[in-house]
Amino acid sequence: MSKARLFGGSCIILFGVLLLLSQFGININFGNIWPIAILIPGLFFWILFLSKKDKSGGVLIPGTILVVYSLYFFFNQVTDYEFAGQTSFVFIIGVSLGFFAAYFLPQKKEPIFLVPAWILLAISIFILLITVFNGSWWPILIIILGIWLLFKNYKKDHLDNNEK
Repeated sequence: MSKARLFGGSCIILFGVLLLLSQFGININFGNIWPIAILIPGLFFWILFLSKKDKSGGVLIPGTILVVYSLYFFFNQVTDYEFAGQTSFVFIIGVSLGFFAAYFLPQKKEPIFLVPAWILLAISIFILLITVFNGSWWPILIIILGIWLLFKNYKKDHLDNNEK
């Protein structure tokens, strides 16, 4: 029996047992443990990769996203959603981490995964900064970024023009 079938079958049996217990009056508050429904498929994707069934790492993208989201929802459950307004960047960073995992963990590196990983990471950090600092100074950050883009190769371009 393959590890994937063993894991999948065990998860389904566990879910069925939980539902059966609730039928017999044993109260299980699914409102508090529902992120497990996201965590289990995420872990399944990671197990597929780690068991070498998928050597490309493509399963790491959805696996990482689901694991990050489930941890985020567990965090919100524990904190009674007190920080939900300040932690929305996690949705974007989860996708970014998925692309980073798909690049760094397989033996064969696919550079195409780095482009969306870095873009989404920058967006999530930008959202984090806006959220944490209440949007009061983010225009300054944009101006600094623009200045950096204008002058990042100034010396190189200036030297190239003088040589011509």
